[in-house]
Parts: sequence; C-alpha cells; structure tokens
Amino acid sequence: MAGLLLTGCSGDGGGDGGDGSTSAASTASASPSASETADTAGAGSGSPSTAPSASPSGSYEPATSEGPAKNVPMPEMPEAMKEPTEEGLEAALEYWWEAGYYLQLTGDSSPLEAVSNADCILCEELVNDWTGIYGVDGWSTGAKPNIPTSVFNLENQGDTATMIFETTEGPSALYKPGGEEVDPEDSDKTFKTSWTGSASFDTSRGHWLIDELVAQGDLDG
Repeated sequence: MAGLLLTGCSGDGGGDGGDGSTSAASTASASPSASETADTAGAGSGSPSTAPSASPSGSYEPATSEGPAKNVPMPEMPEAMKEPTEEGLEAALEYWWEAGYYLQLTGDSSPLEAVSNADCILCEELVNDWTGIYGVDGWSTGAKPNIPTSVFNLENQGDTATMIFETTEGPSALYKPGGEEVDPEDSDKTFKTSWTGSASFDTSRGHWLIDELVAQGDLDG
C-alpha cells in the first residue's frame, strides 16, 4: 500500500519470523507508516480540502500528484459472502482487500469496517492510519490488490475458518499536503506478501467477518 506499513497483528502474539512479536510487512514501500506521515504533515483543518467524493457524482478520476482520486465507486458487498461456505469466505476476503483499496483512495473506512471484526487489530490500524492521512490533507494513488492464491479451512460447521493466501500490491504513491511525495524512489515497486488469517460467520450481520490477518513475509526476497 502507498507508503503504509501493513502490520499484521494477532491477539495471541503471532508474528513474523515466529518470534512471538507483532509482525509487520511493507506491502508497497519502506516509507514511514501512515500515522507518521500524518504527524509530519501538520494539523488538519477538520474539513480537508483534498477529501475526495465518497459518493460518486461524476466520472471516476484517479489520484495524481495534483490531488486525490475523485468520484471513487464504493465497493459493493458481494452476495456470496453472505453464505457460511468456502466460496463465501473467499468472496469476503476479496471484498476486504477491495474495501482497503477504497480506503486508500478516499479515507472512507465504512466498507472495511463492515467486513472487519471489532477485535481485528490490523483492521483498526488501517482505519486509523488512512483516515489520519486524509484528515491532514494527504492522499494516495492506492496500491491495487490481487489475491493470486488462497487456501481456506472451515471449522465448527462453517462458523469459523482459517486461511493462507498471497497478495500482490502496487505500484502506488503517497502524498503529503501540497503534493510532496513520500519516498518517491519506492513508488514504482510491486510487493508480494504471504498471509495467514482467521474469519468468522456473523449470523447477526448475515455475512463473514475478517477476524485477524498476519503478514508472514515479503515473497520478493
């Protein structure tokens, strides 16, 4: 993601390299975390001038060095993820990453929160980081995700599940207010990352929720 250190955190202390600590994998660059970028950008106005349209009112315009994306279509929750099946979980995982991409482009966390368990540490960090960036007039071109491989294991009659998958993301660029790019030497990189995670089917909401995601490492060596 655009300058963001995607931190995969587990509630039981799982982590990268098996050392029991919180794991972190940069999926787009080695630039500062989103929260650090927001801290160095200065105080926001409370109504960011760079805030893009959350509800499209015209043609989509991608983000550039001149400003954030405009009229970004909000991802639609797929009907498949409303079934307690492997196919439903796969749809939920794909939607989670689409919602994360939308968050990078807009600062709107509502789709991601809709598919995330309240206890998901990574989910909360992404929401805080990206809303913080847009809150101080920063923006990103976004790192479009892809999930080339995935394996799912449903448990407890489909109520819970574990998963192993890979993602590819990038390239992307992150900008401070005024258009200064963060670590431009890294903006043309594409990252491939290995992940483990867990999910549960929330009967009250009627769809899968991502409970936890842990980055296991950069597959590009």
